[in-house]
Amino acid sequence: MEKSVMPKAFSSHHHWYSATLDSLKTAGLSNSDADSSVTSLLYTYENAIHGFSVVLSTEQLQALQKTPGFISAYPDHTVEIDTTHTTDFLSLNTVNGLSSAANYGKDVIIGVIDSGVWPESESFKDDGMGETPTRWKGMCETGVQFNSSMCNRKLIGARYFNKGVIAENPNANIFMNSARDTDGHGTHTSSTATGNYVEGVSFFGYANGIARGVAPRARIAVYKVTWEEGRFASDVLAGMDQAIADGVDVLSISMGFGRRTPLYEDPVAIASFAAMEKGILVSSSAGNRGPDLRTLHNGAPWQLTVGASSIDRQCAATLTLGNRLTIVGWSLFPADALLINVPLVYNESLMACNSPNLLSEFANDAIVVCDGGSNVSGVIYIVTGELYQEVNDFRFPGVIINPSDGAKVINYAKSTSQPKVTIKFQQTFLGAKPAPVVAAYSSRGPSRINRGILNPDLIAPGTKVLAAWVSNKVTSTIGRNLKLSSDYDMIYGTSMSCPHVSGVAALLKGAHPEWSPAAIRSAMMTTANPLDNTNSPILDNDVLIYLHLMEQFLTIVRSSQYNCSSASSDLNYPSFTAIFTEETSNITQEFKRIVTNVGSGVSTYRANITQPSGARVSVNPRKLVFQEKFEKLSFTVHIEDRKRRNGNIVSGSLVWVDSRAKHAVRSPIVVMDQNRCGCTPEWSPAAIRSAMIITANSLDNTNNPISTEAYLIPAGDINMGAGQIDPNKALDPGLIYDAGPQDYVDFLCSFNFTREQFLTITRSSSYNCSNASLNLNYVSFITYFSETSSISAKLRRTVTNVGSGAATYIAKIIAPNGTTVSVSPNKLVFREKFQKLSFTVSIKELKQRGGSVTSGSLAWVESTEHTLSGSLLLYRTCLWKSNGFYLITDYKISSFQP
Repeated sequence: MEKSVMPKAFSSHHHWYSATLDSLKTAGLSNSDADSSVTSLLYTYENAIHGFSVVLSTEQLQALQKTPGFISAYPDHTVEIDTTHTTDFLSLNTVNGLSSAANYGKDVIIGVIDSGVWPESESFKDDGMGETPTRWKGMCETGVQFNSSMCNRKLIGARYFNKGVIAENPNANIFMNSARDTDGHGTHTSSTATGNYVEGVSFFGYANGIARGVAPRARIAVYKVTWEEGRFASDVLAGMDQAIADGVDVLSISMGFGRRTPLYEDPVAIASFAAMEKGILVSSSAGNRGPDLRTLHNGAPWQLTVGASSIDRQCAATLTLGNRLTIVGWSLFPADALLINVPLVYNESLMACNSPNLLSEFANDAIVVCDGGSNVSGVIYIVTGELYQEVNDFRFPGVIINPSDGAKVINYAKSTSQPKVTIKFQQTFLGAKPAPVVAAYSSRGPSRINRGILNPDLIAPGTKVLAAWVSNKVTSTIGRNLKLSSDYDMIYGTSMSCPHVSGVAALLKGAHPEWSPAAIRSAMMTTANPLDNTNSPILDNDVLIYLHLMEQFLTIVRSSQYNCSSASSDLNYPSFTAIFTEETSNITQEFKRIVTNVGSGVSTYRANITQPSGARVSVNPRKLVFQEKFEKLSFTVHIEDRKRRNGNIVSGSLVWVDSRAKHAVRSPIVVMDQNRCGCTPEWSPAAIRSAMIITANSLDNTNNPISTEAYLIPAGDINMGAGQIDPNKALDPGLIYDAGPQDYVDFLCSFNFTREQFLTITRSSSYNCSNASLNLNYVSFITYFSETSSISAKLRRTVTNVGSGAATYIAKIIAPNGTTVSVSPNKLVFREKFQKLSFTVSIKELKQRGGSVTSGSLAWVESTEHTLSGSLLLYRTCLWKSNGFYLITDYKISSFQP
């Protein structure tokens, strides 16, 4: 609703909204399936947005749209839910650094929008905390199993919001109608951000140490908005609205809405704008839909968007074979167990490990070697794919090892008639390298709804993070009957990386209370570290192999003797990409493949084809009959292009299914034409993957087959943003890129929003669009080029000197490939603290690369100690259509469907 239209007769927005709804009842507009109470207000929003939540019929909504002050209405929708060592890993336990400079976040208030809190957790004790800041306006709301005495000088506020859930399902019986957490997610994120010191914390013996949040002396206020019964935007918005009113300094929200949700329909984006206006930094998770590009949410430029990375800690079990070879694998089996000289069973007929009866018959009281597709425990699993190691809660009496170590186990088992193995659980190792690595699940940028901004902004620890949990919730089991709970749990996700950054933001706010949210974000981004603990570029874990059959693993191990010295566009690889252009002489392309039977012996496979739209795929022969193990057979795939798609990308698949329906080997088929694109067959795997269904295999960033032991590649800016957060450097960044509400408004004005959409976000008609510009004063630089756009671009920025005084900075440029980049002026001379100076970055494209993304950097280097970094990202876009893609051209963006 438009604030300025409210009649003076009303003392508040609530009264105005109530009267407006009453007018609908007076007019006889009521729901046919509900009584008049349906139109009562669910929430009135005063801070995050000017508006309200209500249940209305279509007829009532149409009438409401005609009332004075109405701007827009959107349906309620659901939200996606996205440490003993992590603070050490971030160097936050040093005597001299950000933590001590900020007095460990003393009296900074962090608001957490999540699933509530388990107030009895030791992480929320108020030992060492002073009196609650007098500026705090919040409260501790009573409810089921929660009373006001459960708050203290640490946990200073707790509220809950579920009217949206109840409106969606009026018959819902809210299980825990209070701020008490029954899920664990909110307790985990809250304690990660600002948990107090707790000694002797571990997860059943793993990761033992002193638990603490990033800002252990900060205050915490929780707002429960997600429920077992549902998660709705109206409740999220209500929680954020209240947090702003209560006076939090930092808002941490580990959830988000669809990556295609427009800014003016995204409650988190809208509420974050209001928070930014009041000097509140909003730290948000990027999402867990990686490794594909354009999968992140929370991409508004006034938010801080956080991706996830690994740390250098490995929770493990050690295998000691009978030949005294020791192997370290992954495990979280929750028992202090030591299995000594247990028989080791390796039998190819048991490799699938899918029959407990068969296993019991052949391998009773033994350790069995299984492949990654198995569904039983008590074994050694041999798998590949770092994603499995990242996200799998392997809490069974077994251990995961990689293919290289798997080969050693198998070779040993074959070499002796009575192989033995000893397994010791509850092992924790620090110093694993490389670390950090961008997590495979971490959503990648750029944002689908926000051009000109590099997201995610940075990365932080998100994999296997240990933090407080709901004490009565099962976290692990031993066997089928023994269920275990723990006060601390180890989980993963950008939900876990977000509160790390929220905590750092609180420390920076404590050290620099005068800094704006943009200044805090700038300090973190410009000092982020792009290197890992081997002093090499941070790796991106987006190139993965998912092997569900041990046979596939053995095939790859055998292929390691080969190399790529003989280039060929028809690599014997389990995927097919057919590229057609106007210059292509044939409308049919042929692919030859050779497969090896590594099953138990005689087997028959038949081809099952899913045809790409507008193309015809045939296979010859359609049946492969193997007479023996290790036999090789060839087949040919023909792909005929029957329809020009003007750049469209379509996909299908070829699946070889054996006669026993035990094995199904799937290969993706991608068909594209580039008549108008000017693209080349050398598109990166990431570009191709954005148009295909990710399956069992992928190409690496050189278009070569992935090896089993070296599948990590350097992470790009759209994967990790500025890099891994470096809290101590962020304390003293030298220069910052600052921005205020009007700067973001000028940026929004360039989106061609309607007046109603614009007012939904800004909530005020006092803003104007006289200076609309895509040149937001942001740390990063993104330039889009297309066939119809200019080959050069100029981007203007302003930096503020927050150093001790006079300083001189020199520009150091690493230009993206195929471009020239210049900066004017290339030297900034500051005379005093807080002085602002501007510069212009000119980017000229020298070579069209067709659909590629290239990156570089601009660093401002001071003669004494500071280096201020920013990313340069160049897009060369093709005018293709693809489901949900954006057409980027001439700096205008529009969404379309094929």
